[in-house]
Order: sequence, then structure tokens, then C-alpha cells
Amino acid sequence: MKKIPFFFLLVVFTLASGAEIRFSGVDLSSDSRLLFSAVSTAEKPPTVTASGTAVAGGPAVPGPAAGGQLFFSVLPELSVARLSAFPEKMTLLDGGRTLLIESVFGVQSLPVSGGLPRSVPGFPSFTGSFAVPGGAQTIVSSPDGNWLLFVEPTSFALGDLILVNNKTGARTTVTRAAERPGRSFPASWSGDSRLFIYSKSGKLYYYTVNTQAPPPEDERYRFVGDGSIGSVNWAGESFYYLNGSALYRVHSAELFAKTPYSGFLDPGSLAGKIPFEFDGEFDSFRAAPDGRAVIISKNARNFFYYPLKQPFPGGAPLPYIMASRAASRYTVIWDGNGATVILGFRDGTAAAYRISGGNFTELSAPPYPQAALSPGGKWLLVWGDGGAVLFDYPAWKPVQTLVSGKVLSCVWTGGGELVIGSEDRVERIRLEPDGTGKSELVCLASVDEYGFEQRGNRVLARSGASWYGTDGILPWTEVPPPQALKEISPASALFRVYLEERRSGVFVNMPMVRNLSGVGTFPLFPVIGIERTAGERRENPAGPEGVFAHGSRTSKKVAVCFDLYDDDAGLYSALDILARCGVKASFFLNGEFVRRYPEAAAEIAAAGHETGSMFSVPIDLSDSRFRITKEFITRGLARGEDEYNKATGKELSLLWHPPWYSVSPEIVLHAASAGYRTIGRDIDPGDWISRDDSRRVGTEASAAQMIDAVMDSLQGGSIIPIRLGVMPGGRSEYLFNKLELLVDAILRSGYEIVPVSGLD
Repeated sequence: MKKIPFFFLLVVFTLASGAEIRFSGVDLSSDSRLLFSAVSTAEKPPTVTASGTAVAGGPAVPGPAAGGQLFFSVLPELSVARLSAFPEKMTLLDGGRTLLIESVFGVQSLPVSGGLPRSVPGFPSFTGSFAVPGGAQTIVSSPDGNWLLFVEPTSFALGDLILVNNKTGARTTVTRAAERPGRSFPASWSGDSRLFIYSKSGKLYYYTVNTQAPPPEDERYRFVGDGSIGSVNWAGESFYYLNGSALYRVHSAELFAKTPYSGFLDPGSLAGKIPFEFDGEFDSFRAAPDGRAVIISKNARNFFYYPLKQPFPGGAPLPYIMASRAASRYTVIWDGNGATVILGFRDGTAAAYRISGGNFTELSAPPYPQAALSPGGKWLLVWGDGGAVLFDYPAWKPVQTLVSGKVLSCVWTGGGELVIGSEDRVERIRLEPDGTGKSELVCLASVDEYGFEQRGNRVLARSGASWYGTDGILPWTEVPPPQALKEISPASALFRVYLEERRSGVFVNMPMVRNLSGVGTFPLFPVIGIERTAGERRENPAGPEGVFAHGSRTSKKVAVCFDLYDDDAGLYSALDILARCGVKASFFLNGEFVRRYPEAAAEIAAAGHETGSMFSVPIDLSDSRFRITKEFITRGLARGEDEYNKATGKELSLLWHPPWYSVSPEIVLHAASAGYRTIGRDIDPGDWISRDDSRRVGTEASAAQMIDAVMDSLQGGSIIPIRLGVMPGGRSEYLFNKLELLVDAILRSGYEIVPVSGLD
């Protein structure tokens, strides 16, 4: 497969939400200094007021929020600099002196003391982002901030794991054909920043950054064991590794001695045996920094506290939380006495539980689901869409609201100092002993209005109710509201700038620069298209007449369908991802599933997705034991309708497909007599092939292989089925656990995802 150009990918792989970038508000000064803004197309584009002032847009539809980002260019040098930094994710570097800021608009660094965004060594300044809106971990810094890890894509699902020296920008390829990050990054650093564990193709490896003792070049001699990155959790210089029901403690020094013999030696010492099988596809765990205990999440609904002491708990019951619904995220706050588990749910609400004295106690619910404990453990900050609230952590008592409005990310820089990133500002807050705080501006996060000052060389911008000024070098400082800004102009004596409505990758339009003193018009950013190897386009047989197997091939719409047969594993994660991406899909349920999981059917209905039938029970209608009659089909469909109505109070859409897409002319005809349209598929990802099936029908493909195969076959009108639930016979990887990568790939390829009924 051809390698996709790196420069272009640094932007396009940020946009898992399907959002694209639109430029607006060009303003060129007489000395050829250019201001312009960029917004996600999920936002209203910037407009221009009657007075000629450039105004950035605000949210227009649900989706990842991103205010107007302000850019500054000096045209003779063709430099492009950022004047704002949208803090979707913040990481501390350089011993707490520098912030790494990630968003759909790029990766930048900021001095914590205040300043303008700067490029990061090893990354282009504007197109250097890997942040996926909604929480994907796309760049991971070592704890000391000296090293960065990211996956440089080589296909829609795979890439090269790259190590970057944060001081020099020097890059090292750690491994090839690693899976692109989804909601978790495929590598995890040790507490001393000397090495990291990474996952690849269901196996774990280590890599050390010690230049005095470099790691073996042959990856086989760095093999740790089978599993995903969720099977590993660090506690200082040791990590815990869950394999099946065995929990191992591995000191980093053991890796160098044992990995050459990993085929017949345990990776470390046995720390315990949990009373169930750990599955890294669905489960995760967190280890206490001092190694005294772990908390294990089972399907994001059950959370077990497992103390690591001799003798092992054995058959004794473990303290646990049984959440009323699956959590979309969870945070474990370890303290000197125990731990607090904060669960975040899809509707933005949260719950909290504290383990103390060997039992979990439910605490009053925090207002927001995201949380971080201060060094020293005195303060807890919780944040979300409504603001950031400071808690007295030991007493579990809210002290005050530090910031109102949507807060995107927060980091503690010390026991009494933190940085809060909201939609408008990145600000540093110093806390007094009583919890009151003094705020200082670090940088603007977005701007609502901007222009050149009437007399002088400064850029002025309004964010919220306040005005700020900068010369493009010094930090923003608050200024009095100007009476007027310099009249907006698209031209100077040397250049003219205009916006051309043409697509270039994720750019909806392009700032074009016309050289008035010479010859030539050129884009301000490189125009690079995405390359991908398209497999042979094969139309799967549509099957009997009357089966809707795909929509119009000239359309830019495709449908993603989810089939639920036996259980709801993966459903809540899928609903999460679809909501974050602003995508509506089709779900097909059988009546027996709805009867067993009525709350799952209700969640699908409440989310506004199209819901079709998959008959009353999950049976193979091609089986000769069943006599296919009109009454058999219509009664099976009617029973499915009744179960769905009972669970949701709503009616199924009149779309269906038989279980496992087993169709015949008789089945289609009888379903049509009941008013149903039979849906087929033109792409088969093969996610229904279990380990057992692979012995009969072919190899069990990895999630990455399935995504690339889908993209090689994708055409206008395609219907892509995804099976949810645990597969009888088991699978090593499930496609639905990489759904965000598939959705990202489809949207970046210029397609719109719609329900089946929305296909042309």
C-alpha cells in the first residue's frame, strides 16, 4: 500500500468527527501582514460585519466545539503562525514549564507563563495535529516531557510508531504496521521515562530510549507477551500485566533478561489471580502508583478492587461497583488511604465511589465527569461542559467554580497551581490556601472578532466580552475595547489574497495569494491529495430481486449498519462514537435481543438512530429445518415489532434483513407482503468470522485489515454492516472496537454517513 504524504495526513487524520476546515476573514495590511481565521465546518463560518470587521463563527450544529482560530502570515516570507490555541487536549512538558496543545487545528506548544503558540520540533506548525475530537489519545508524552510518541499513518488503519526527541525533533521509527490510535494510544510509558510498552497485532513489546544501551533491533527479542495495551498498567518502574486470569508484576530491569526467552518464561512474578478472565478488547485496569492494589473495569459497568497482598484473595468476594449503565469513561484517583472511582456517562452526568476499609461507598455525584487530583492530594478539579469546579478532595466537598462555560482540558502544574483550557481562553490559576484563585491569561483559545488596530501595528481580537492585543511576537494582553479597527482589505501593494472555493483534502476552501509585482498565484498551504490503493471494485451480488444491496453509485453517501444478535457488547461505545461524530446510522435488532436487553433498544431509539428488524429470533432462515411460508415470515416480523414497541414505545422502521443476510426470493416476497423492504450489503467486512469459523471459511482478519479492506471496496451508496456483541467461538479483535477509525476513514474520503433510508 502506498504511503500517504505525511504533511497532509497530519491534518486529515485529526478529523474523526467528519469536520473539515474552512478559512475566512482574510485581512491584509499595507505592509503585507495577513490575518485570517479557520473554523471546523461543524461551526458557523466567520462572517464580516457591516464595518468590515472579521468575525469568527460559533457552533451551528452539535459536534466537537472549536471556536474561530486566528492565523497570522507575513507574505514575503510565506510564514504562517497561530495566534490562538484551542485546547482540546493539554500535556505538560519540560518539567511543567511548557504545554503541548492538541486540537483539530494542529499541535502547538505554549509556555505556561504565557505566550503565543509555537511549533513543536518534528511537527509542522499548522498541520501537526493528531487529536481526535472526543478523546482519542493521539500523541503521548513521556512523564519527563522529553519524548513524544505518535503513529504516522501509512493506511487508513495502520501506521509507523514514531519516537520524537522533544528537544531536537529527531525521529526514530520504533515499529511499522502498528494500529492507529482510537480511544487509547497503543503505547504506555514507564514512570521514569526510560522505556515504554507498545502493542502490535495482539502482541506486546518494549522499547528503551536509553542511548547507552539501545534496544535490540530485532523485535522478536523485545517481545513481552500476548495482549493489547489495555493489558498493561505502570506503577513506577514496574508494570502490571494481565493475561487471562493471571496478574504479573514486571520490573523494567527484568525485560532485558527475560524477553529473549519469553516463549517459555513468565514475563515477571505472579502478583495475583483474578476470579474471571480478563479480555483486553473490553476490559481495562488501573494500578496504584505504589502497587498496593488494582481496580479492574469489566465491560465498563462492573469495577472490582483487587488488593495485591499475600496471600491472594483467592475465592473471597472482591469489593465492586455495579454501575446502573455502562460508563463512557472512568477515572481512578489513588490516594494514601484508598481510591476514588469517577464514572462518566454518555449524557454528561457522573457518579463517584470511594474505596476505604475494604468497601466501596457511593459519594455525592460530581457535576462533571472529568477529574484530576492535585499533587499532594488536597484539591480535586472536576470539569465538563458547564465549567470547572474545585473540590476539597478528602472531605469530598465543592469549594468554588473556577471557570464557567465549556472546559475542554485541565492540567495541574503544582499543588496549588493549574492550567484550565476553555473554549475562549487558556488560563493559569494560582490557588490560595482557602481555594480561592487568581487567574492569568496564558493564550486565547479562540476569537470572536479581530483586525488590525486603527493606528499602530498590533493585532486586536475579542474573545468573549474582552479585547486583547499582540504584535504577533509578544503574548496577548488585555486592552480597552477599540472604537474602530482598520478597514478590512484583501490587498496590499505587493499581494492580493482571496479564498477559492475548492476542496483540497480536509480544506473546504483555500487561501490563494496573487503576486502583484510578478507572475503567479499560489495556495498558502500545500495542495496535496490523499493517496490510497483501491482494490478491485467488486459488486457483491445483490441477491434476489427486491433486495436493496446498495444506493446510487454516483452518490457521496454510504450507510453503516449495526447488527445485534445475542448481547449488547460494544453498543454503548458505538453510540458514543456516533454521537461525537454527529453521525446517524441504522441498527438491526431481533425480537429476542430486544426482550433480553430492552434498555439497549431504548438507548438506540433515544439517540435518534434508524432501527430496523432482524426477525423475531436469530435463526438462519436458509436452514432446511425451517419451512419458509408467508405466515412464518410475517409473524416473525410482527413479534419483533411488538417487542420493540414494548421496550421503547416506538415503532420499528419497515426495513429488515434476515439474520446473517440469508435471503431467498420467497423470503423477500413474503417480507414485502408485510410492508418490509429487505436490505442487503455490498461490502462484507468479515467481522462475523470467529476463531472457530476461520478453520472453515478463511483467516480471521484483524480490525486494521478489515478497515483497510472496507476502504478499498467503498463506493457511493455502499452498505457496510458491523456486528456488535461477543462472537460465539471468540475473536482476537472486534471491528466495533475500532469504529472511530472506520468512521474517520469514511468521512475523510469525502463520503457522508447516513441511515440506509437516506441512501439515494
